[in-house]
Amino acid sequence: MGRLVVTFSAEQVSYELPNFTTKIGETEYPITGYSEAHPYTVVATTPNSVAIRTIEPVSHEPVVVVYNFVASDKAWIYVSTLDSHVREYFRRVEPK
Repeated sequence: MGRLVVTFSAEQVSYELPNFTTKIGETEYPITGYSEAHPYTVVATTPNSVAIRTIEPVSHEPVVVVYNFVASDKAWIYVSTLDSHVREYFRRVEPK
């Protein structure tokens, strides 16, 4: 967590995750990153959220993702994989 960069343009959403190593207990595991971009469409909005239809990175499955804004520079999405259910938080950063 904390390494994925999500960038929106007017027509696509890009995902950049670098390769890294993580440690669980005493064992280190290499994680292979990825770089993908997919078109998206906005399907719904509220004052504090935006739902988009796009393609999920890695699995390439169609998905609707709801970005829930908790501040002008912070948002979270619901993540459900392999029996885990978590919120993944993102913060706005300046473009490089």
